[in-house]
Amino acid sequence: MFLCVLALRKKASAGLSAVYLAMCGLCAAIYNFGYAMEINATSQAGLFYWVRFQHIGIQFIVPFTSTPLKDKSGKVIGKLVNFNDVSDLKELSHFQKSVNF
Repeated sequence: MFLCVLALRKKASAGLSAVYLAMCGLCAAIYNFGYAMEINATSQAGLFYWVRFQHIGIQFIVPFTSTPLKDKSGKVIGKLVNFNDVSDLKELSHFQKSVNF
């Protein structure tokens, strides 16, 4: 959460990338909190509740990142795009639908 606040404070100089970082951090914090509560759940109903809560954070984290490529003078000369494999998340989503989450 500290990094999210710090990123938003740097929004004026960093632009939209700071907002993106803050939102991804917030989504990760929601997921991590739900996971911690899932581990500590004492009933099956509580377990299912926290799994659904985790899904709130997972679904908003974008599965790719874009990084600007700069030359020695700092001028942007291109972009590097990294796509992440989200097939496990899709499989989990199909599983959740099959057990009526």
